[in-house]
Amino acid sequence: MPSTGDWRAAGAAQLDDAARVLGSVFGTVPGQGPVISRRPWPFEGTFDAEVVTCRTGTGDVRRVYCKHGPTIDGTRHAAYGHRGGLSREAAVYSYVLEPMGVSAARCVGFRHDDLTDADWLVLEFLEGATPLLESRRSRSLDRAAAWLGSFHGATEGLWPDLLLSGIPFRDAEWYQGWMDRTAGWAGVLHLRYPWLAAACRREDLYEPLLTAPHSVVHGEFSPANVMLRDGEVYPVDWESAALAPGELDVAFFTLGWPSRLRRRVESAYVRRRWPGGPPATFEAALRAARIHACFRVLGDSPTGPSANDARTIFKILHSLV
Repeated sequence: MPSTGDWRAAGAAQLDDAARVLGSVFGTVPGQGPVISRRPWPFEGTFDAEVVTCRTGTGDVRRVYCKHGPTIDGTRHAAYGHRGGLSREAAVYSYVLEPMGVSAARCVGFRHDDLTDADWLVLEFLEGATPLLESRRSRSLDRAAAWLGSFHGATEGLWPDLLLSGIPFRDAEWYQGWMDRTAGWAGVLHLRYPWLAAACRREDLYEPLLTAPHSVVHGEFSPANVMLRDGEVYPVDWESAALAPGELDVAFFTLGWPSRLRRRVESAYVRRRWPGGPPATFEAALRAARIHACFRVLGDSPTGPSANDARTIFKILHSLV
């Protein structure tokens, strides 16, 4: 068991990391370190996260939200390229969110700390914001869907200019890969779901996504990844962003919801994105996106989701295919 001295040494080393990185972002005042105080972010995530109060090189005091950790290349968290770590998230802030001026935390800086081989993403701290997951007002879901509709509408057609930004494009090989993994890992579940093997070979299940209009999608748009402040919607955790049909976000957002609530939130999305009514391709694209959302969950790991979640997902998938 580590001694008290070991823990103190680890804490001091971490403090030095923060001081070094934040000093490179904000500058320093001679004789004073940039870190005034820090506290861990209370919600669990892939990366270490904390709220840091810092002193800038001009003497101003600022509060920022820092995420940091090693790159995820080759790790399970990458989910076969679905997630791109802090570098992809930084690219979304730099090339999409800030130029568009949408409601989002401002990216203060992105650094790779060579001494610890860790990425650091420094964001504006959203004072007073609360997670959508904790909201007791169901209409907050409608506001989140409306934000999504506006965002997809605004980024539709931008994707050719973003191909070199580090934000990936989703193609047929991508969709088929999730189906192949689901089929390969199902094992004895093929006996319980005899329709699954054939479904995993059906290219027509994702073909509508290949021809639907493409936008910038969040990739994991869920109530856990949306913050609310003063009636405004602030999506966070953009490391799964991609260039793909916006219907993918809608499908992931509403996966497993009661049909009445799901349809209401889908309507809020459609009204904002297409005030004059959705295109004729929308329903087919949304159905294909809901199918992909199921494969995305089932094909993520050989262990799969929990037994209860798996039954729910297979039930949804069977009803769609």
